[in-house]
Amino acid sequence: MDIVTILVLFIVGCFVLMCVVGYRQHKYGTGGKVKMQLKDDDTGRVTRSGIGHSYGSAAVDLCSKLYYSAPTTKISGIQDRIDSINKVINEYQGRMKEADLRTCESYRIRLVSKINDLKRQEEERKRTAEAERQKKLQEQREQNKRIAAERKQKEKEKEQARVEKEKQMSEQKRYIAAQRRLMTDSLRYDVMHRDGFRCVLCGSSPKNDPNIVLHVDHILPLAKGGKTEMSNLRTLCERCNLGKRDKLESGTTVSPDQFVELVKKSESATNAKASSADDSKKLNSVSHMADVLELLKQEGVSFIDKRAAGGALWVIGGHELDDMMAHIKRKGLAFVFSEKGGKATKGQSAWWYKAD
Repeated sequence: MDIVTILVLFIVGCFVLMCVVGYRQHKYGTGGKVKMQLKDDDTGRVTRSGIGHSYGSAAVDLCSKLYYSAPTTKISGIQDRIDSINKVINEYQGRMKEADLRTCESYRIRLVSKINDLKRQEEERKRTAEAERQKKLQEQREQNKRIAAERKQKEKEKEQARVEKEKQMSEQKRYIAAQRRLMTDSLRYDVMHRDGFRCVLCGSSPKNDPNIVLHVDHILPLAKGGKTEMSNLRTLCERCNLGKRDKLESGTTVSPDQFVELVKKSESATNAKASSADDSKKLNSVSHMADVLELLKQEGVSFIDKRAAGGALWVIGGHELDDMMAHIKRKGLAFVFSEKGGKATKGQSAWWYKAD
C-alpha cells in the first residue's frame, strides 16, 4: 500500500470521527455547559432552570430542583411539579441517556407516591370525620330517646298520681257518706243531752235565746278522718259550727294521703276499742285528762296531782270554777267539789277527781 492510499484512509477516518463527535454533541450536548429552562406558558417567564454538561445532566438537575421544591401537603402544588417533570421528559427524552431518564422518572414516581399518600390520608380523615359525625348523631338519637322515655315516664307517673288522688277522693267521699249515715236522731239527742243543750264553745243555749239553733259537730271533721261517735261529737251553735266548718282545732290542713292514714288510724282505734271497751275507756280518760291539765294551765288554775301515788287530782278553787267544771264534765270527767278539800290541799276548797 502506497503512501497515497494511507493518506486517503486517514482523511476518511478523521472525517468519520468528526461526524460521530458532532452527532453526539448535537444529540446529548456534551460539548460544554447546557442550560435547561422551564417557562410559564401564559407569561413566558422562566420558572425553573437546570445546568449540566449534557441535556441529561441538566434535566436531572432541573427535575431534582422540581422534586425538592414541591410542597409537602398541597396536592395541587405537587401535581404542578409532576407536570413540569413530564414536560422535561417528553421534550428531552430523545437527547437523554437511559440512566438520566430513569433518574428523572424516579423523581416523578416519588412525587406521584406523595400525592397518593396525601389522598389516602385525606380519605382517612374524611372517614374518621364521618365516623365521628355518625357517632354524634347516634348519641344524639339515644339522648333524644332517653329524654322521650323520661318524659313519658313522668307523664305516666303524673297520670298514676292523678288516678290515685281521684281514688283517694272517691274513698274519702264514700267514707264521709257512710259516717253521716251513722248520725241518727237518737245519737244527736244523746250528744246534746250530754252537753246540757248548749254550745260548748260560746255557751249559748235555746233556753236563754229561742233564736239559737244547735248543731252536732264532729271535733275531728269527717273530711280529716273523724268518726261519728260520742267521743268525737259535741254541741255547737249554728254560728260557731258554720264558722268552724271542717277546720281542725289547730288550724292545720290534711292532704289526701294523710286523710287515708287518719282513717286507718281511726279504724284501728275503733277496732281496738271494740275488742277492749275498758281499756279504750281508760285511754279516752287519759286523753281527756291531758286536755283538762292543759286547760288548767292556760287558765292559770292551781292543781295538785296525786294520781301517781294512788290519790286524786285536786283543782284548787271554789264555786267560781262551776262553769269550767261543767265544761270538763261534758268531756266525760266529773270532778266532785269538797268545801274543806283534803290533806293535799291543806283544808282549801277544791275539786277532786279519781279514776276508777
